Amino acid sequence: MDNSIAAATRSLVNTEDAISFLNLARTDVGGNVFVGDESELDSFVGPEIVKAKIALRNSADKIAALCADETRLAPEKHHLAAKLSHELTDQLERTKTEIINRSDDLAYRAQEMAKIALGPKPERAAIDSEVRQYIKDLVTQPDGMVELRQMIQSDVDIAMVVYSSPSFLMGLTKENHQTLRFNIIEKYVPNSWDMINASIALAKLPKNIDKCVRQIGTSFFNPMVADKYSRTRAQI
Repeated sequence: MDNSIAAATRSLVNTEDAISFLNLARTDVGGNVFVGDESELDSFVGPEIVKAKIALRNSADKIAALCADETRLAPEKHHLAAKLSHELTDQLERTKTEIINRSDDLAYRAQEMAKIALGPKPERAAIDSEVRQYIKDLVTQPDGMVELRQMIQSDVDIAMVVYSSPSFLMGLTKENHQTLRFNIIEKYVPNSWDMINASIALAKLPKNIDKCVRQIGTSFFNPMVADKYSRTRAQI
């Protein structure tokens, strides 16, 4: 883009927030903030994230070009910016859907993998029942939870009982039990643990994309000015 455009006002909506958003949207940092950094995320959605970031940058560049265009009046500029806004929003919504679907898929696959590795074994039903009672007695002791965590790290059979048993049968709160389950997966099913972390990382992105969409709606164009184009334009 030539220097005259780069130096021009970068937003048709002349507010500090709009100008700041559009300036940031034209940078790699902005793409990472508003959409996500594909280098740190699950590779499956990487191409979709890159596509959305390119669309964001290109749209912001086009807004800058419209600002510098002396051949168009304000209503037409805002009309065209509105079209850019809608097209970009559609792309970001598609990207968000892909991210949500992938996050859900990773979480499901991680859960299924952990179940297979750590689920209850019928042949151990009797001894597992005794282990649950032992744990229930243990956690009532002052250092019982500390000892239980140590046992989980060194004994896969105890870890399997803790993972697959209901909280109330072991005298554990749901919060403590959930923490222990995560610790067990991290220790004994690392592939599942990696999937969980990948799912969590993706699950954080939709709210950033939603925020970006809202900022696009307030930074790209003024609806009242854009409406003048279709309302008053003469068809010759």
